[in-house]
Amino acid sequence: MREIRGNPEEAVDMAVRESIKKGILADFLKKHRAEVKDVILTEYDQEAHIRNEKNESWQEGWEKGCRSVIRQVVLYHKGEGMSSEKIVEILQNHFRLNKEDAENCLRELDFEETQSGGENSDTDSV
Repeated sequence: MREIRGNPEEAVDMAVRESIKKGILADFLKKHRAEVKDVILTEYDQEAHIRNEKNESWQEGWEKGCRSVIRQVVLYHKGEGMSSEKIVEILQNHFRLNKEDAENCLRELDFEETQSGGENSDTDSV
């Protein structure tokens, strides 16, 4: 058998031909060969799937990193005695957050601190 890796259309065509030759769903495949190939090729595209998984993983990592940086900025400025209003402004200006999202970040960190007894933890739940 010749090499068919990297060519899904050829692989599906070969599988259909082999199935017909061996009598596996032969009548159905003879009548609906094009439709079967189309369904198989459009239902699952491994390269697209891998690409999507990589993009989602990258996005998750990016978001986790951003949360971590925002958390450190908030904790630093709180430690310096800066007001919550000023910290919200910093989050809006430097991280392009709207006011509501910036306030939510601050509330989440305040909640974390009360739950952990004020100790700085390394969680990234902002």
